[in-house]
Amino acid sequence: MKSLLEEIAPQFIVDKAGKKTAVILDIATFQHLIDELEDFYLGVLAQAALNEDPDYAQGSVGQAMKPFHMNK
Repeated sequence: MKSLLEEIAPQFIVDKAGKKTAVILDIATFQHLIDELEDFYLGVLAQAALNEDPDYAQGSVGQAMKPFHMNK
């Protein structure tokens, strides 16, 4: 089984000393990472809302998440 780093297959830009200074990802991998970050962020927002207002859980999740929808 490949590690996540092997699956992502990043290319690194290094300085004269060989220190990694930047990373290059293919567009599909970059978009996948952004999608995962957005999903995580929305989960954090939902959890925070549930922690602030327990009655929030009673409503429709779809309706509750509409204010946080991100256009792609």
